[in-house]
Amino acid sequence: MPMMSLTEERKIKIAQYIKSYIRKNQLKNGDPLPSENVLAEQFEANRNTVRSVYAMLKAQGIVYAKKGCGYFVAEKPKSLMYNYSSEIGFSENIQKQDETYENKIVNVSKRPMTAAEAKVFRTEDAGDVFVITTHRSIDGKVFAMARQILPECYVPGLDIQMDDFRSLSELLTDKYGYAHPQCKRMTINALLPSAEEMRIMEIPQNTPMLKQTELFYVENVGYICYFVVIARGDMFKVEMDF
Repeated sequence: MPMMSLTEERKIKIAQYIKSYIRKNQLKNGDPLPSENVLAEQFEANRNTVRSVYAMLKAQGIVYAKKGCGYFVAEKPKSLMYNYSSEIGFSENIQKQDETYENKIVNVSKRPMTAAEAKVFRTEDAGDVFVITTHRSIDGKVFAMARQILPECYVPGLDIQMDDFRSLSELLTDKYGYAHPQCKRMTINALLPSAEEMRIMEIPQNTPMLKQTELFYVENVGYICYFVVIARGDMFKVEMDF
């Protein structure tokens, strides 16, 4: 095994020191951290070495930088529990935990149903589908991005029904008179964020993400919605009761 260079050893020590400094002093979001000059002198390192350590901690979401002001402790993400139930939707679940929760429509579009979607909806009549794209946020910060795909035959005129949209289940029951949609299939898998998700959520590339898909069914109607949400895994837990 090759020996670690003196510079790499210093980087590790500096990183450990900064983390310990935050912990021991019980620093919170926005609290200042030692400057590059201070750490360079303390560890007998050059400023570029210290700067690279801070860049690494920034990528990990531990610190953030303000130009001309220095480095500061980054905000720890809130912890949310998604108590899964076929009776309660995603939005209703999170709304109960944080009143700042917002489900913002980014786009509503209509396009032809793909062959894969026709298979999911178990239909041979591959007409058009509506696609609702939303961003879910808390305290104004986006933590999840979602897509809801619905066959147009079940929700005609959906694109003009979205003025006071709050949740899919509410839309289907209040606007179309359907029974509450039931989730018939769900999958969850872990992944890393895409470039778009990093940009919109303002997160580093190593942030763990959860992708959840659900297929919803309405009695005497059929499979009515395919729901896909990608959320920050560092602030999300999924709980299921059996």
